[in-house]
Amino acid sequence: MIRRATINLNDANTNKIANLKLVIEEYSCLVNSYIGILWEKKMFKGTYITPDIQREVPTWLSARLQQCAGKQAFQIVKSQRKNKIKTKPLFEKRTVELDERFCKIDFDPKTRIFDIWLNLTSLGSKLKIILPSHKHYHFNLFKDWIVKKAIRIRQEGEVLFADIFFTKEVPLKTEGRDIGIDCGYKKIAVTSSGQFLGTELPAYISKITKKFRASKGFQRALKTKNEYINKEVKKLKLDNVKNVVVEDLKDVKKYTKKNKTMSSKFMNKLQYWNYKYFLGKLENICEVVGVQLHKINPAYTSQRCVVCGNTHRSNRNGEMFECTSCGYTSDADQNASLNILNRFTAGEYGPCAQKLKFVGGCGYIQGVYICPYK
Repeated sequence: MIRRATINLNDANTNKIANLKLVIEEYSCLVNSYIGILWEKKMFKGTYITPDIQREVPTWLSARLQQCAGKQAFQIVKSQRKNKIKTKPLFEKRTVELDERFCKIDFDPKTRIFDIWLNLTSLGSKLKIILPSHKHYHFNLFKDWIVKKAIRIRQEGEVLFADIFFTKEVPLKTEGRDIGIDCGYKKIAVTSSGQFLGTELPAYISKITKKFRASKGFQRALKTKNEYINKEVKKLKLDNVKNVVVEDLKDVKKYTKKNKTMSSKFMNKLQYWNYKYFLGKLENICEVVGVQLHKINPAYTSQRCVVCGNTHRSNRNGEMFECTSCGYTSDADQNASLNILNRFTAGEYGPCAQKLKFVGGCGYIQGVYICPYK
């Protein structure tokens, strides 16, 4: 498990900041030059560039840093080749990946003003840069973790940052129950155990759609929505939970748009429902506590009755689920979360895994009381 803490480097003097910006600028140009050569020569296999390619691009950066730039260029080109539309990529980020050959982190400096010093060497032209910074609350959360020797230097506008990475081994849980989670636009998540998260998400998305895209208000609204998702995901109860099961919804927006199943007004709002962002936060939380995260096929989980198995689109009406066969009613998202859990428990084509203990037609599914006659 790897986590990141970001520190500000702008406490350094003007000369050090200027030198570091020169390194970042030269590194970015070098990566783009290597990308152009690799793309032109159709060199899509390998990890490191050859010495011949290195000699084609004049630079004052050290040979080691040239190797790093070449490795990053290879990664970018390979990633672009996986896309359907294959166009030459462009490295626009102002970032430099530095391993232990270039950087030494000092957490026990002699000065009282700063508690972190970064010593950057082997950059080129005999350049050596020593940068001070401060620890903060988020950084101190990882005080009992192992610090990785590689860092990332990045520039955002005129501000310089360093990303320091921490690693820790968390054993996976071997005991506990399983829960299914249904993710949606109206509610961020509904669990098979009956927990509802993010019921105010549509209001946050509605504020985004009312803002002009290029405005600062638009960016603030996006940030506020993401902060709300973070806060809600942290409320997820994972005590005594071993496995979390979600739907694999990576192509849901493309499918909805292609088949025109929703209005253009709703599609405008749906584009700000960031399933990938939610899933990333969920993965982080599960990883920290040793819970395994699984994805299953989402087909018909919202239309299938968890009690009798009847599957029909008319079973669901908005946020409510009412089975046309047995009459069972429930919140549509919770019914879906139970189907998600059952599909994981039984397997895609396995036997029925509802495990109902019926008493007069009612019973429990994974600890949730189900009654088709309520």
